[in-house]
Amino acid sequence: MLKKKNHLKKGPYSVLKAGSVIFVIGSILLALIEASSYYIYYDLIYLNFISLFTVSVGNGMIITSMSAFIGNQFLPGEENERTSYYNWYYFSTQIGSIIATSLMPIVLNYSSILLFVVFAVMLIVGCASFFFIKKYNYSPSTPGIYIRLLNIIKTALFTKKSDAPVSHIDKYDYQWLDKALIKYSIQEVSEVKTAVKVLVIFLPLPFFWAIYFQVFSVWIEMANTTNNVIFGITIPTSEITALNPLFDLFLIPLFSKLLYPFFEKKLKFPLTPLIKMGSGLFFTFLAVIASAIVQLAINYTSVSIAWMIPQFLLISIAEILLSITAVDFAYSEAPKRMKGFVTACWFLTLAFGNLLVSVLGLIQTSHFFIESMLIADFILMITGIFIGMSFRYRYTKKEESYFDSEYDEHDSNNEISTLLNKDYIYE
Repeated sequence: MLKKKNHLKKGPYSVLKAGSVIFVIGSILLALIEASSYYIYYDLIYLNFISLFTVSVGNGMIITSMSAFIGNQFLPGEENERTSYYNWYYFSTQIGSIIATSLMPIVLNYSSILLFVVFAVMLIVGCASFFFIKKYNYSPSTPGIYIRLLNIIKTALFTKKSDAPVSHIDKYDYQWLDKALIKYSIQEVSEVKTAVKVLVIFLPLPFFWAIYFQVFSVWIEMANTTNNVIFGITIPTSEITALNPLFDLFLIPLFSKLLYPFFEKKLKFPLTPLIKMGSGLFFTFLAVIASAIVQLAINYTSVSIAWMIPQFLLISIAEILLSITAVDFAYSEAPKRMKGFVTACWFLTLAFGNLLVSVLGLIQTSHFFIESMLIADFILMITGIFIGMSFRYRYTKKEESYFDSEYDEHDSNNEISTLLNKDYIYE
């Protein structure tokens, strides 16, 4: 019987607590700045920047460590339960998104100060919950592991292949990293190779987020050119983006409880993480094509805002297939001591996606239809590149203990440790 220990100052949990404090401080500063703007008439831009920066740092610490923290709570052999939990975690975030987008206009009608105060209070209540966690599992880490990662990469880059103590290199492995064996152990190099293998798969994914973020900008502009009256009810065009979280609430249980089991159990078609993620990129392509068709119709006639529903449905399907799957993929494939780092790198693709939005903004023509088709061609090319990379990817499933544990049966320590640290490779 496994007996869990309390670890109150280790791993992602400590990052969650620190991030919560920073996030709350930033939100309180924003509320104070908004309140003081009614009495202070000089520019508060620098204080606003500090507050927003504080909120961004706290939010980044929370979202990047939360996924690793969740994954750590599941034992080896509980991979299906972990995947299911990630689905429901994402489901809960969409509920929060709907509440926030619905509540914000109502509160803003009363007072902008009240909006920031409500925001701060909700954060305080939510973040305070992290401090009441008494028992949890944590992923062990080694001090200086990330510096070592950079040093291994540096050694591999500046070492000649002829100097490396390697007699045979598997064709699927990253050969250039094996050159670091001249200085580092096989385990250390293998961990870096596994981490890099996952990070390379992530390279095309910022392009998905670049398209996804257009939902909140370009597609709203499109909605402004449609007839927003349905059955005599005027639909605010700015509220059209609420379709995304609403579709997510419907699609998450549909996919996890019905579609995935149907493909895997009834059709005997294994839906690997990379198949789901590649499908997500393809649905992104379909969403852009759907938006282009709607824009073409707008160019010639007046169309209802309801015509935009299919493109929101398609981008939501893409989000479910790609985003949730990628988090679980990052955690399960990452080396034991780098799970927090690799899952954090997945969220880094969102940041790069935001940067790519400005790059895609350079693709401007006099017709939005032509612009959409150019973007669609580009995302289709990215999908093809990702599929090609997926064919060469070799999954590594590590049935290992993700946290330090104590056992009541002292005699079984070696046997259990051996079992939990075995590596299995499947194609």
